[in-house]
Amino acid sequence: MESPGEYLKRERELRRASLMSIFEATRVPLKCLEALEADDYDSLPHPTFVKGFIKSYCKRLGLDETDAVLRYELYMKERSDRSEPARTALSINRKELKDFSKEGRSFVNLWGIAAVAGIALAVILTYSLYARHKARVSLLNEAARQTASVAAPAALAGPDKGAPAAGLATAGADKKHTLVINATEVVWIKARIDGGEPFDVVLKKGERIVWRAANSFSLVIGNAGGVNLVYDGDKLQPLGKSGEVATLKLPRA
Repeated sequence: MESPGEYLKRERELRRASLMSIFEATRVPLKCLEALEADDYDSLPHPTFVKGFIKSYCKRLGLDETDAVLRYELYMKERSDRSEPARTALSINRKELKDFSKEGRSFVNLWGIAAVAGIALAVILTYSLYARHKARVSLLNEAARQTASVAAPAALAGPDKGAPAAGLATAGADKKHTLVINATEVVWIKARIDGGEPFDVVLKKGERIVWRAANSFSLVIGNAGGVNLVYDGDKLQPLGKSGEVATLKLPRA
């Protein structure tokens, strides 16, 4: 069956549209569009944002958004099912072992059962170690991105904290513009402050982030309906609905 990425790429090429034209129309980062077509979902943010990217992609090409999202959900379910360790080798329960004993089965059969169970256990342990390694690498990569983003004057506070995190509050104290972002849902944001290097941030529901700038902010918000923005003390109007991708430049022209 054709994968979601293959489907999107085929439809785009049939319409002779480039990835750059989709980026210019949707403002979904180019690397995210490339990952979509390559079915590289591990390098993309939360599935909520992936569905938003797919919808924006389909709107640009005139495709059925619901059908494309359903293809993605079915593909991810099938991939999850394939990645589960084989459990059938461990289906021999205590009752069956007792039945073997009562029927006088030979030790050869018992050793065969133990061997199958041992192989299955080895498969599960190997998969578990791989999953832990992958999670550790992901955490290290996230930590590296967060460390890099400290160079931008930012402060992040939890749901019950009114003050920025220690060590970040004083950074950029002389900046004249302030942007406060309150997350009402899980939201992914790509930001650029004062024309510096862009960086990514993921906020959970209830988290708050404060940025300061001397001149400007440029944002790509992966879940426009999941944030409330306050710029220099003024609350901004909503940028869109949940799952929609929105771009914003402050101050506005």
